[in-house]
Amino acid sequence: MEPASSELQNGLQTLHLVTEKDLQRCRGRVRRLAQGLPAFDSVWLDALVEQKLLTPFQAQLFEEKRWSELEVNSELLLQDQTHFDRVMPVFLAIHKHEKTRFTVCRIHSRTVDSQAAKRLSDLIQRNQNHGGNASLAMDFHCDPERSTVDVISRAVTGTSLADLLVRRGRFPEQVVCAIASIICRKLSGLPQQSLHGDLRLSNFVIDSRGRVEVLNTGILNALMPVLNIHEELPADAYDGLAPERFDPPQPASVASDLYALGCLMWHLLAGRPPHLLADPLAKIA
Repeated sequence: MEPASSELQNGLQTLHLVTEKDLQRCRGRVRRLAQGLPAFDSVWLDALVEQKLLTPFQAQLFEEKRWSELEVNSELLLQDQTHFDRVMPVFLAIHKHEKTRFTVCRIHSRTVDSQAAKRLSDLIQRNQNHGGNASLAMDFHCDPERSTVDVISRAVTGTSLADLLVRRGRFPEQVVCAIASIICRKLSGLPQQSLHGDLRLSNFVIDSRGRVEVLNTGILNALMPVLNIHEELPADAYDGLAPERFDPPQPASVASDLYALGCLMWHLLAGRPPHLLADPLAKIA
């Protein structure tokens, strides 16, 4: 039976995901899955997923030869993707040794420069001084080669308002009022001089106990304090951008956050965003 390729073995062991002994223990499963055919790397990956040594998400990136993207920094590895967006996807990550879980927002942006890094650092410093909110960003890691920045916070489990709207349809008025009240209390409890700047359905998660957590507070604002139509934003971010953010361009404010919150509540009540246009530039116009 063919062994896993040296490239696959090196990748697995470099990321400390699988040891040589783990691969040996998988040989029986690989033989069963191969059913007499050559044991390609894809078969080895399926066996590792069955053994719960890899998640399906991790196996997919190995299959696509993109396993280097799993590494957030020297300590964290991505386990799964929880929000799909081309600009700001969100992942679940795990500490290599302590097995503690974290939420990682990976921003793909051309604006990840020294000034943006300084604003992110200041944001995280304010969060640390404030304390008490598990969903606030606690660290970040820039990768100039990929033009990405990984913003790390403690793991938040639950279902986003965006996913709930798709599954259950528009929300009853009483539920929307309750959610709005909770969100307002959360926003009023942010660290001093902090704005969210990116209020949209996918940035709010409700856990099994009905608690609402606010994600990505201040991150987009730190990367792009002044927006322009040439910089790509998350797909659903255009649904709640206040007009003054573009004409003429102004930084985020309490007023623009309130405008975005109103659009978010409209979306929950009506089951659709205020503007039904698909093209971002058309929504801005």
